[in-house]
Parts: sequence; structure tokens; C-alpha cells
Amino acid sequence: MLLVAMIAIIVVGPRDLPKVMRTVGTWARKARDLAREFQSGIDQMAREAEIDELRDTARQVKSLTPKGMAEKFLDPDGEVDAVAKTVSEPLAADPPPPAKDSGSGKDGS
Repeated sequence: MLLVAMIAIIVVGPRDLPKVMRTVGTWARKARDLAREFQSGIDQMAREAEIDELRDTARQVKSLTPKGMAEKFLDPDGEVDAVAKTVSEPLAADPPPPAKDSGSGKDGS
């Protein structure tokens, strides 16, 4: 530090040294302020990311119902649900078989 002060006195001169030191101090203060602002911006972004993450977790927990949990754990890919839907749909393609006549005597025989 002493070496830097000696070089500054030789290069700048003792008369202009106070003015140069004030200028250097101003630049250093601006650099610290800029670094502080940058750090606070990074901290703010981190807090927002954590808040968004907490919101997503809360939505997931809120959407869990016993039915949803059972579906998630017992049928995660939806395969069983798809089969159940196809089985429960009425078979419209196959009409019901016609009723057979039991020979009750309506035809006169």
C-alpha cells in the first residue's frame, strides 16, 4: 500500500493528489453500489424462484385427493382406466339378438 502511495505521489504530484484520491474514492463507491445492486437483484431472483417453487408444491398438494392419489399410485400410466372405459362402454356395434318365438300358438298351429 505504501508502494502505491509513493508511485501516486511521483506520477500525479502532491498538488493534484487530493483531487485524484477523491475521484478514485468516487469510482470505488460507484463500483460498490453497482455490486450491491447486482447482488440484491440476484437475491431477489432467488427468492422469486423459491416462491414459485413453493407455489407449485402447494398446488400439487392441494390437488391431491384420495381418488387422485389412488390413481397416481395404482395406475400411473392410465392403462387400467383406459381398459375400464372400453369395457364399460355399450357395445353399440353388436345389436341384441332377436327374441325367439316359443310357440305360444299365435300362428294358428
